[in-house]
Amino acid sequence: MDKFTKITIGFVAQAFEKNKKGQFVCARQEFIAGDQCDYEDAEGNPIEPPNYEYQPYNMTLESKRVGEAIEAKAADEDQIDQFKRRRQKVQQLRVLAVKSHGLTASLPTLPVAKWLDGTIEDTTKDVYFEDYDLAKLLRFIADVGVSYED
Repeated sequence: MDKFTKITIGFVAQAFEKNKKGQFVCARQEFIAGDQCDYEDAEGNPIEPPNYEYQPYNMTLESKRVGEAIEAKAADEDQIDQFKRRRQKVQQLRVLAVKSHGLTASLPTLPVAKWLDGTIEDTTKDVYFEDYDLAKLLRFIADVGVSYED
């Protein structure tokens, strides 16, 4: 065999912001590679992974300067630090989501607010649980928004 293709399961997260013309442009993107990889020969047939030199996933944003300009115009250093911390936490959640593929978590069927306000700890109430896809839950949390409180 002279050639093979490595197919890595993962996802791309792109954040868009309006430019001065009112058009949405990609300000930043993250490529999150999962652990699952498939290997194919030149004809597309599955193969066992051969011994090969690791190639990092170096993908760049075409308009990287746009993202840097958006970060630079933040009002002060605290906002920039908060933005960077939030972005780091979101990326960590997305990596966990990929690594959690196929796992489930048994969660209460109560509204999420009741999980967090202690209602679930009332032993006099019946609490029912349901299995949820952990990867979907983590992706939802990452995509809907993560705030960082100092």
